[in-house]
Amino acid sequence: MHCFERAGMERETAVAHTYYLREQARATVSTGSKQSLVQRHKAFSLAGEAFIQCASSAVNNKSKTTYLRNAGACFEDAQEDLKAAEAYKQAREYTKSAKLYRKCARFDEAVAIVTQNTDDVDDEVVDNIIEVAKLFYFKGGELGYGPLSLFHAPGFSTDSPAPIIQKSCPLV
Repeated sequence: MHCFERAGMERETAVAHTYYLREQARATVSTGSKQSLVQRHKAFSLAGEAFIQCASSAVNNKSKTTYLRNAGACFEDAQEDLKAAEAYKQAREYTKSAKLYRKCARFDEAVAIVTQNTDDVDDEVVDNIIEVAKLFYFKGGELGYGPLSLFHAPGFSTDSPAPIIQKSCPLV
């Protein structure tokens, strides 16, 4: 890192510092106390933000994608799932992004990803997100709402939630 500084290579210095921040975050030991856990999360969040900055100044798409993927992983470790989902989406890691949007109960975003990038998302994840989103919209009284009208999909009737409930809860 210091070599890049002395050579006046600002972008390379920032990249090296970002990887250093991630290593520092990984080395932060969580003793189980709330304070140590908060400190570890902050360290990963800082590294994630630094990777986002590196992505914005990347010289090529491969580097940009790598930085965004690293940012997503850091945000996951920081328990910042929404930021992780957004970073993974920008990195075109659609399966990870969709899962995290679902975890954050951001079903509009999750459904948009799985319906617009079906070939790039694991089939099980696509099916799961669509079914969970249907339940979410049904419970919220938003039968006609939802990205791409999930409730007008073949085999789904808005008259009764039974097909969804039976599939999701086999004991019903």
